Amino acid sequence: MSISGFPHHLSLRLTLKRPVLASMGVELVNQKPVNSSLTCPVIVTSVSPYGLYMFSHLDLPLQHERDYVLRFNFRLHEQEIILFGRVVWCDPDQHLFRYGIRLQIMSEERSRLLRLLNDELVRMMPTQKGIHEMYQRVSDQVLRTTSEGIWKI
Repeated sequence: MSISGFPHHLSLRLTLKRPVLASMGVELVNQKPVNSSLTCPVIVTSVSPYGLYMFSHLDLPLQHERDYVLRFNFRLHEQEIILFGRVVWCDPDQHLFRYGIRLQIMSEERSRLLRLLNDELVRMMPTQKGIHEMYQRVSDQVLRTTSEGIWKI
């Protein structure tokens, strides 16, 4: 599967050892800003430069059913992260819903997120230096390739 032509297998996804509690709110509906401070707690279990997986008690509509953008605020190793994305799939799981979110971020934000994910990977497996270096090289290559316009994201 791909996101706007980007080969999904090149997307570097980090499954978090300890899921992160995030605050989720609605940012846009039908491409118009929503002026609301209402948020809902969600659990983020996995993050990549192109998406995230999360659990919520809310039954959210899928992207093709409704035009809206969500905002996610959380901390990853003492760094505040704010991401925006759209629900692309849902999998009911007992009393919760597991969601796949496609992120909508600019390339400089994606670069920052990649650096934070690499830092988190180093913290999770400090003895695997070679793997971390390879992850960084692949991340740099993916960013160069996407910024050169080979894949439209």
